[in-house]
Amino acid sequence: MTLEAERALIERYYRAMEAGAPDVMDGLFATDAVYSEPFSKAGESTVHQGREAIVGWLAASFEAGNKGVTITLDRIDVDGGDVVAEWTCVGPMLPGPMKGYDRYQVHDGRIRRLDTRLGPVR
Repeated sequence: MTLEAERALIERYYRAMEAGAPDVMDGLFATDAVYSEPFSKAGESTVHQGREAIVGWLAASFEAGNKGVTITLDRIDVDGGDVVAEWTCVGPMLPGPMKGYDRYQVHDGRIRRLDTRLGPVR
């Protein structure tokens, strides 16, 4: 997959997040995908395994009020076999802009692994 195609996949993911559209998310993740995120346990990493678990967690977060966010892709780079995307998120539930980054592993046009972290890229 080219960097442009990977960027398009990541942009589709961010637009689905903004729309609160778990049905769109279903087509973006591999069936055996893994997602590690810092939002469920106040900054501690929580891992969701499998597309069904990931999309279910995202749908629940949308239901809980994670709506109305805008995500800007600030930078995208390749780091070995990973794609690293730096982002800024603003929304009504946030006290101000939140910055973070996602580390993606993409296979056959789908997200196989996604690690989200808050703060600058390390």
